[in-house]
Amino acid sequence: MNTDRVLALCRLGIASISLALIVRGWSEDALATIIGAGVYFVLAVAALALKTKPSHNRNMFSLTTDLVAFLWFPNLIQATGLVLATVWVLYLVASAYLMHGWQPIALVGAFPMLFFVGFQPDGWGPMVLVCFTSATLGLLADWHRALIERELFQASRQAAAFRIEADHARQEERENIGNDFHDGPLQAFLSVQMRLEVVRRLLLKNYDAGMKELVQLQELYQSQVGELRSFLHSMLPTEVDASELIASLSRLAETFQKESGISVTFSGKGSLKDQQHAVAMEIVQIVREALNNVRKHARATAVSVQVERLADGLHIVVNDNGSGFPFGGCFSLEELELLRLGPRSIKRRIRSLGGDLAVDSMPERGAELRIRVPQ
Repeated sequence: MNTDRVLALCRLGIASISLALIVRGWSEDALATIIGAGVYFVLAVAALALKTKPSHNRNMFSLTTDLVAFLWFPNLIQATGLVLATVWVLYLVASAYLMHGWQPIALVGAFPMLFFVGFQPDGWGPMVLVCFTSATLGLLADWHRALIERELFQASRQAAAFRIEADHARQEERENIGNDFHDGPLQAFLSVQMRLEVVRRLLLKNYDAGMKELVQLQELYQSQVGELRSFLHSMLPTEVDASELIASLSRLAETFQKESGISVTFSGKGSLKDQQHAVAMEIVQIVREALNNVRKHARATAVSVQVERLADGLHIVVNDNGSGFPFGGCFSLEELELLRLGPRSIKRRIRSLGGDLAVDSMPERGAELRIRVPQ
């Protein structure tokens, strides 16, 4: 049952009880009051029976009718008694709160209060306090509702922004995977295919030379299988315990050295807070991508990874002796973003952690990534 129907039922109940009490206390002086109560009862029945869709104008008409019925007939208030009058005031405030806003709440609280102050029927002094208290509570509830609505709106905007960022991240990951596969395993398979054709022709002309080429091709194939296995391994999700971050990074460096043949020097101390598992996973992925970039692009023979926790956060330094980036100099994360330079995926991950990045590139003399993740 919707709010409009509930309010219509409450209105009909109040109108029915009011009419019954007035008729029971019949007198000729109360004829106008009885007629007014009867009209209000008919309007309440019509409002309940009406099937049209609720609208602002209709709600305002209903609220105005309720308020006029309550204030227009002093004898009606006296005949219905203090309890029903209190219920009526609470109904008016609730109706204004549910269907309108703070202005109608203030009106339905102020008019009855002014009425009771000016009319001053005997024994009705407490109604002033009832009107003031109910209106105050209604205004506080409306303020709290507006606050929640603003917070929900901000949360919905943030959720939409996060969804957009997640979509961009997924698209970027797809592009990175596609580029990595194209530059790595796919090129290797194409190379094997061309070498097989060379072997076939050599075997037809010179069997010994063809066999020698076949052995070399077999060695190449085995190395490419290892590279493909490493590629697939780098795509697997990483589960990392925050308290074991240093150990996880050490194992990552050791595995990288075995698979790539590039010498790795690792040093690390400190850890993350126990609840920062997601941050730990991102850090491992950042270091993994930095090492993979060294293997794919840097032509390096040695790389060092240093991890240290300081007062302002976790500091990570990845340094290699390779060819460096195509650009030279030292750039911050903001400068890299502005110039569209540096590793995109690493920049995105560091940005999501609220961290800092500095890239120091020395073409043909290596590169250094300095990363800070706040705690």
